Amino acid sequence: MQEFAPDDPSALRETVHRHMSNEITSLDIAAQCLADFPDAPWELRLELARQCWDESRHVSVLARRLAELGGTKGEFPISAFEWNVTCALDDLAGRLATQNRTFEAGAMDVVGGLAAGFRADGDPETAEVIEAILADEIQHVRFANRWIRRFVEEDRR
Repeated sequence: MQEFAPDDPSALRETVHRHMSNEITSLDIAAQCLADFPDAPWELRLELARQCWDESRHVSVLARRLAELGGTKGEFPISAFEWNVTCALDDLAGRLATQNRTFEAGAMDVVGGLAAGFRADGDPETAEVIEAILADEIQHVRFANRWIRRFVEEDRR
C-alpha cells in the first residue's frame, strides 16, 4: 500500500479508493457471516443483511465519488487484512466483536477525522459522502454490542 503526500493529486483518490475497498471487505464479512451461521437468530441475520445493504450503498457512493475525482477501481492496491483476521474466527460472537466492535468502531474515529479534513481542504462533496457512511457505521457497532451482550447472557463462557 502506498500513501501519497497531501498535495499529491493521487492522495484524495487513493483515500477514497482505500475506503471503498474497506467497505467491500465489510460487505464480504457480513455476507460470509450469513453463509457460515445459517442457524443464527433470525433477528441477527436480518441485522447482518441490513449491514450488507448499507455496505453495498457505501461502495456505490464511494465508487461514484472516485469516478468524479478521475479515479477508477483497481487504480491502487487493496488490503484484505480485516477479512483475514475476522473470517479466521469460527464463532459469530467473535466475528461481531472483531469486525463490528473493533474494526468498524475504530474506523468511526478515523472516518470522522477524514470528513473534517476534507471540509478543511475545501472538499465538502467527499466530506458529505464520508459523513453519510459514518451514520450507518454507528448502527453496525450498536447491533453488534446488543448481540454480544445477549450471547454472553445466554452462555457466560
